[in-house]
Amino acid sequence: MELTIARHCVAEGPDGLSPLQHALLRDEHPIRVADAPTGAGKSYAFQRALLDQDARILFIVPTRRLAQNLAGALVQELIEAGWPQPRAARAVALWSSDQTLALREAGVINISGHRLRQMQELTPHAGHGEMIIAVPEVVSGLLIRRRVQAGSDGVGVFDLLNDFDHIVFDEFHTIEERGFGLAAVFARLLTVERDDGVRGYGGAKLSFLSATPLDLSESFKQISVPENQVSVLQEELVVDGRPLHGDVALSLEDEPTLSALMLKHLPAIAAELQRGRQVVAIFDSVANLERELTALVRKLAAGGIDLSRVLVINSIRDSVARGLTDAGLAFGRKQNPHNFGLILATASVEMGVTFRRANFMLMEPGLEPMNLLQRYG
Repeated sequence: MELTIARHCVAEGPDGLSPLQHALLRDEHPIRVADAPTGAGKSYAFQRALLDQDARILFIVPTRRLAQNLAGALVQELIEAGWPQPRAARAVALWSSDQTLALREAGVINISGHRLRQMQELTPHAGHGEMIIAVPEVVSGLLIRRRVQAGSDGVGVFDLLNDFDHIVFDEFHTIEERGFGLAAVFARLLTVERDDGVRGYGGAKLSFLSATPLDLSESFKQISVPENQVSVLQEELVVDGRPLHGDVALSLEDEPTLSALMLKHLPAIAAELQRGRQVVAIFDSVANLERELTALVRKLAAGGIDLSRVLVINSIRDSVARGLTDAGLAFGRKQNPHNFGLILATASVEMGVTFRRANFMLMEPGLEPMNLLQRYG
């Protein structure tokens, strides 16, 4: 069975922003809930806030792989926009477990204190925008400390609401309980009716982004967030405008394993790699990927695939910085996926991670319908 996902476009204003992107930066409601198709540029809107408005942004994402991808891409895009490399690197901070390990390797003992200093350095006189890209666990851990460390007392959730122009939860439909609790605290404090008659604490705008329509009205009601403090935003698709993608062929094929599907299309995979493009394969689980890996690698090599150009991404392999399998396949959290041709991955790459040179993807359908939606999106 084969079907075509038709070419999609969004409207584009004179500033290069779509109506949704413009609303994310200009809407005056303290809380914005936005959904738009994958590739519509929800994250890019806040990059423009950094560049055009000198905004300070706390950008919270569900996975460390997505955080790593966004941070690396943002630094590169700031350089391409004309920023000197040192300035671009200083403007982007990464808060994840990977970065925690890197800081420890660099000799930083007090990780929380280091991050608090990063946050406190986001001052109104910095002269340019900054962005911290974080996973929810790190932000929660920073705010919920069992003991106060020297030099860090008095810093908490109110400082976040005051020090940032935007606090953003990306891929919010995937958020877990701890991350939602953090979002609920932000939403409540930004909209509560204070004793002095002023609405809310802090000046941050709180945005929830998703490629899937979100209905948070009941959740907001339960935490007493007034309906008139929330703006629900959607991106409108148009016939002519900025293309999100061209026509995409989606083929559903019956094969016992993803490895079997890859071997069926091995000539097409090899042709894509020879053109300098990337090919991405997404397995439903670490178990599926690791179980099929050894036999798959032998057949890839026999089919002319250069194994040194293959990267394996999953939660177990990413527990080390860098490594090579016995067959010579690369893995590890510090490997840059853009340096490889064939990516063998699990669901850790299905949310928001961009492979700009990829034109061909093979995937298992996912354990839930949402997995399929994320992957083909």
